[in-house]
Amino acid sequence: MLGGAEAISTGQSATPAEHLQRRLTALARLSKQDVPPETFFQTLLQHFDQDVPLRWAVVWTRAGSHWNRLVQFVGPAVATAATAEQEMAAHTAAAIGEATADEPAVVHCHRLDGSAMLLTLAVSDQRDVVLQVAPVTPVPRGYEPHAGAQERPPGQPLSLATQLLEAYGQLSDDFGRNRTLRALHDQVLWLRRVLRVNAAVHASLNLDRTAFEIVSAWNELPECQRASLLVRDRQRFRVAAVSGLAILDHRSPLIRSLIDLAAAVAASGQRLIYGLEPITLPPQLAEPLDAYLDQSHAAGLWVVPLSRENHHGTAAKPVGDTQRAAEMPQPVIGVLVLEVGEPAALATLCDQSLPLAASSAVALGHALEHAELPLRGVGNVLRRLSQCCRWRAGGRLAVAVAAVAAVVAALIWSPAPLRVAAVGELRPAEINQAFAPRDGYVSEIFVEHNQRVAPGTPLLTVHSPDLELELRRVEGAIESTQQQLRAAEAARRRGTPEPAELRDDAARFAAGESHLRAVLQSYEQQLELLRGEQAGLRLQSALDGTVLTWQVQQTLRGRPVQRGQQLLQIAASDSPWIIALAVPDQDVGHVLQALSQRPELAVEYILATQPQRRLHGVVSEVARITTLSDSGEPVVEVKVQVDRDDLLQPRAGAQVQAEILCGTHSLGYVWFHRLWDALWSRILF
Repeated sequence: MLGGAEAISTGQSATPAEHLQRRLTALARLSKQDVPPETFFQTLLQHFDQDVPLRWAVVWTRAGSHWNRLVQFVGPAVATAATAEQEMAAHTAAAIGEATADEPAVVHCHRLDGSAMLLTLAVSDQRDVVLQVAPVTPVPRGYEPHAGAQERPPGQPLSLATQLLEAYGQLSDDFGRNRTLRALHDQVLWLRRVLRVNAAVHASLNLDRTAFEIVSAWNELPECQRASLLVRDRQRFRVAAVSGLAILDHRSPLIRSLIDLAAAVAASGQRLIYGLEPITLPPQLAEPLDAYLDQSHAAGLWVVPLSRENHHGTAAKPVGDTQRAAEMPQPVIGVLVLEVGEPAALATLCDQSLPLAASSAVALGHALEHAELPLRGVGNVLRRLSQCCRWRAGGRLAVAVAAVAAVVAALIWSPAPLRVAAVGELRPAEINQAFAPRDGYVSEIFVEHNQRVAPGTPLLTVHSPDLELELRRVEGAIESTQQQLRAAEAARRRGTPEPAELRDDAARFAAGESHLRAVLQSYEQQLELLRGEQAGLRLQSALDGTVLTWQVQQTLRGRPVQRGQQLLQIAASDSPWIIALAVPDQDVGHVLQALSQRPELAVEYILATQPQRRLHGVVSEVARITTLSDSGEPVVEVKVQVDRDDLLQPRAGAQVQAEILCGTHSLGYVWFHRLWDALWSRILF
């Protein structure tokens, strides 16, 4: 610092030294902030020019053995930028070499053409940043060096520029140290997270719990939007856990496409990165990747095959890497699929997450080894039997009988609430669905997701080539019939001839004309019906509501559709929200019995998007028909009325886990009613 300035005046008549002190203070504050180096050094050069007019100035950073120009400043004293470039090319290299060879924080002076000087300063002990300034004059106007300035070596100018460059060099060194401290702090936080994740994923040898802990650990990363883990089950892969999904529907298109993608990546033995940069994939990978993206709508993917070789840190190579390992790779035991909302987050996720991937592979390998132990189930049964055999006769038998009697009495007379568990989805009560009126393809789309529509608002247009061909055929038939009719009318207008045989021909002409008119009328009716059907190909909204369908343009534009295929869903604006539960057919009797005893039946539920909040609703309707679920199980739909204010940000289709409170029964019946029902229906019946 320049020193010598005491209190800084806040009035209008501040001295140049006070202005300088303020700029140094502002730059010192900036050096403690997390700003890019370009911003800091550009501000530094601008402040330097305000105190010491510059011809030009450059900040150099070292990358290996090369010096790169970080920022530069060209003052108005230089005629052109080309002149500044010539001076830099002629003098900067030698000055940098001399400054980096000497002790750091020492200003070196070189003379340029004429009286101009070049001052060079190597910043920090590593000498990886060099400041070079070329003042307009050796000693700026209006300044004199402080009386307490330190001595300079012989031949080095004692000027404000030299002192100011030293002061700014110290601030640059502080800026570099602060950046290093922030980087070290981020590394410490990351290492702590890695240790915490390691402790969580290695806490249990249970395969399902280990899979859940792995996806939970990955989902905590801010860059990761959803994590899925697939485990090899003999020759196929099965989805073990997906973050944000409490229940997995293994027959859904999303899960099936996820399994196909995992199998393709596992067969390649290489990790797949989609969204970071354009890549060319073989058809074996491109087809399952496109199918999964159509279902998940992910902006970026990182698919990592996990194998036992990951134990030693040899992670799979990315797709497109030609340097393959010489040795035979270990079999893939699992596949980790990570989705991001922004493709830019993939770089950070891939660079920092390799240790987590290796730890996940180790934990998954241990859980699989434990699950594959021979006779593990038999060993557990024998261990429990050996514990029971240690019970000795005598007084302990009486205690055992008393304990069993107490347990039986508690099971019979202790009341407990009967809860019927069911799963379902959250949706608006009133939803209008738009279906394809004919086979064809979607040619025009007029709405987007979450767009408000009024009754009569055009939604989309379906183009039907078959209908178009039928229209052309009927129009051609009408034109042909009209020509035949005009010819028949012309023949009739020539008059009725006298000979009898000619009069018979005229009668035939009149009959043909009547037939042609009937045929023409039939064709015109067909044309009217076809045009009405063509007008119906432009679908319109039937109510005032909001479009629920996600990514309408991407999923429907140009896509072939079949008659009756659902295209859009529109929720009414004033529609309340309900939960549609799929109650197992064997449990719906408890629900109907409880409804007959009380008008309102309470329901407790949690949303998959907010599992920590337990919400409440009321049964509003029970379907009178049993249907089959996607898994083939007989279920009955039960609608639950919920409070709109409890949902915060409701999302149609959100998965729900619910329990219907069906009154109070004995504890034994609550615990074992399924066993009793099975015993009664299969053995006693």
